[in-house]
Amino acid sequence: MRLAILAGLAATWLAVPAHGDALRRTVAPMTRADGAVCDLLKSDLGDTCKRIARDGHAAVYQSRSRSARGSGGSTGIRRFVLALDTGSGILVGPTVDVLDDQLESARPTLRAIAIDGHPGVALDVVSTWRRGKTAEHAESLIGCMQAGSIWKCSLIDVGGCDASLTADGTVTTSCGATASLAVGS
Repeated sequence: MRLAILAGLAATWLAVPAHGDALRRTVAPMTRADGAVCDLLKSDLGDTCKRIARDGHAAVYQSRSRSARGSGGSTGIRRFVLALDTGSGILVGPTVDVLDDQLESARPTLRAIAIDGHPGVALDVVSTWRRGKTAEHAESLIGCMQAGSIWKCSLIDVGGCDASLTADGTVTTSCGATASLAVGS
């Protein structure tokens, strides 16, 4: 079952870009977690995982994996996932993966928004690295809502631009691009 869930999460990257949007948006269904969310996120024995934020029925989990030490120290991945308790089960959305190498911070923010005019929840992850004297950052947004009998999520990778997210799911970036956390076609 774990492989099916991970395959479902990986399918997020194969989705079609948003029509008419300046940013690439992918849409994927949420996947039912048959066990603990952290059990799904850990891939190696030494990985760590914990719930780092909660707002009502929504929660953010962070897992951290470490790779073997190379010449420059250890590198790994921090994985963030939005999980929703629907009352009949826990659903998980697509993941946001952040390289741990020279990472200064990774700040997830969770909040209620509207998606396609319906109640939803958004996860905004802003990551900052320090490479020498140069600071770099990246931002990714995930918005999830119930669409008929299933829950769907929209993911927008903003890259190095700063993004603002409005209550109606509109994303505007400092680079001038806009998109919407819509899940409809």
